Amino acid sequence: MKNLTKILVTGLIETLIITGCARQATTEMEDAKAAINAVVQAKGDVYAKDELNKLYDDLQAAIDEIDAQSKKLFKKYGRAKEMLAKIVTDADEVKALIPARIEKNKSTAFRAQVEAETAVAEAKALLEKAPKGLEKVNGKSESLEIYRFPWPPPSASAAVEIPRKYLVRDEETTLLKDVNRIIELALDKNEYDEKKYYAVPAGFALVTRMERIESDGTPMRGKKRWALELQPLSRFSFSEYLKALLGSDPGYYRIFVFIVTPHAFEQSGAEISAEEAKEWFRRGMNKLPIRIGEMNFSNEYSCSVLIYEFERVSETQSPKFCLNGLIPGRTHLIKAGIWEKLQQ
Repeated sequence: MKNLTKILVTGLIETLIITGCARQATTEMEDAKAAINAVVQAKGDVYAKDELNKLYDDLQAAIDEIDAQSKKLFKKYGRAKEMLAKIVTDADEVKALIPARIEKNKSTAFRAQVEAETAVAEAKALLEKAPKGLEKVNGKSESLEIYRFPWPPPSASAAVEIPRKYLVRDEETTLLKDVNRIIELALDKNEYDEKKYYAVPAGFALVTRMERIESDGTPMRGKKRWALELQPLSRFSFSEYLKALLGSDPGYYRIFVFIVTPHAFEQSGAEISAEEAKEWFRRGMNKLPIRIGEMNFSNEYSCSVLIYEFERVSETQSPKFCLNGLIPGRTHLIKAGIWEKLQQ
């Protein structure tokens, strides 16, 4: 009897251990993302850029481990949980480094302020010229209007910066039109055929058509992907997107915004109301204006991708914008097939 009891107890313990190991690391994943987000909020994207990129890489590795285990019959998420726990620890350490780095930069604050004011003045002068102008296209004068993307950009669900080496292919001078062409090719090869262009300070923003995606960021297959009857908007407006989603099927939806500019920027923390959205510019262009395309993609330039994700839980509930998306920006690009094409 004692032996039987011992066997039962041992079996119960083993079952509990296996069950615990098989539990997906949902809580740990949320903790890791929150820790990384805390680094970003502490201006880690400015003062701890390399460390932040490593945290994103580690998070992607943990996501890959979870994905691999989910496909197995006997799932063990122990290693993934350890990876996520280390991310939390590392993120806390990175966050602790930032105040000292900010203090170190205060000695050059005045000079930086002067440079920033000069840059803003130059950008403002450029944008004042943007709404109307004449350009020569195929030998003909064409009146062009390009509207400004909201600046600073509204808060996104996720974001990632494209490595410069993916956008500069040789030692010759690279222009913004060359960068746009690389982005266009990566999008076209993944069926992002429709795009809209807006002006940003000394650069441009490229907006993709809204698509339906799986919960992991993979585009829906077939007609379901583009089932939403919404072409690229004539104006970039949250209210218009949400209105279109009212008649959509429950699920996740996404748009990409590629921003090419030499200026650092923060995402706007303010929520966008319908009235504010109405004030956004009415038209996006179907191609990059020549005047902007001929600008030099100097070392000060970078390309950031903002991802705006929407969710409709059920047919009886209104769609909502996902401010704190669970999918990292780089993962969005990987699942969409864009990251791979940018490297080619």
